[in-house]
Amino acid sequence: MSTSLNYYDELINEIEGLIDNNDYNEALIKLKTELTMPYIPQHIEKMLETLLKDVTAKMIEQQPKPNSVWSLAKISEILTHPTDEETQLLAFHYLKDQNLRKILPIIRKYFVNKKVSNFTKIYLLYLLKEQEINEVFQVQKTNGFFKLNPQEMIPYQEEKQVKLVMQLLDQWVYNDNPSLYHTCLYLLETYYYDLYPYFIVDNEIQALAVAIIFQGQVMYNEKINVEELARQFDVAVPTVQKYLLYLNNKNL
Repeated sequence: MSTSLNYYDELINEIEGLIDNNDYNEALIKLKTELTMPYIPQHIEKMLETLLKDVTAKMIEQQPKPNSVWSLAKISEILTHPTDEETQLLAFHYLKDQNLRKILPIIRKYFVNKKVSNFTKIYLLYLLKEQEINEVFQVQKTNGFFKLNPQEMIPYQEEKQVKLVMQLLDQWVYNDNPSLYHTCLYLLETYYYDLYPYFIVDNEIQALAVAIIFQGQVMYNEKINVEELARQFDVAVPTVQKYLLYLNNKNL
C-alpha cells in the first residue's frame, strides 16, 4: 500500500512541477494517461481531475498563435459532436473572438444535448452574455430543464452567496493550506455551475463551506472528522452531508 501511495505522491508532484514550469502539454498527457488506468484510488482520481481542470484552464488563458486559431466551422463541429470536456473548453476559448450569433442554431442544440456537461453549458451561457446576446435558451441539465437568458445571469464571482462562501474559505483555509484553498475554490465553482440556476439556501452557506472543505481534504487523503468540522462551524451534520452528496455528483 505504501508503495502505491508513494507512486501517486511522486506522480502528483511531477505533474504539479510541469504545471509550475508551464509545460502544460506534458502535464495534460500524463494526466489523461493516468486517468485511463483501470483502477485509481478515489481520492487520487479526484486530485488528478482537479489538476486536469487546472491545466485546461491555464491552456485556455494562453493567447492562441496566429496559425492555430480555430475556424468557426471547426468549433461548430465540436459543438455539434462534443467529445471530452477539455476540447469543448478549448473551443470556447477560440469562440470568444467569433460572432456567436452566426452559430445560434448549433448552440441551441448544444444546450439540450444530454451528452454535454452542466459545467460547459453554463460556461457557454456566460460567453453569450459577454456578446450581449439577449435570448431565452432552453437548457437541459441533469438537475432539471431550464429557460435561461444569459443577459439575466450574474457573473459567478459577483454572486452574493458565492462571495460569502469564498469569505469563509479565505478565513478558514487560505493561510493554513493554500493548495487546499485552490481545490476548494474549484469545488465551489463546479458546484455552482452544476446546480445553476439553483445554489443554496441562504442560511446554509456555512454548511456548504464545511462540505467543500471536507471534500477537499478527502481529495488530499487527509484524515478529518466531518462531525468535528461541522461543530466548529456550528452547523448540523445532516445539512453538510446533503451538500456532500451534491459535491460527489450523486444527486445531479
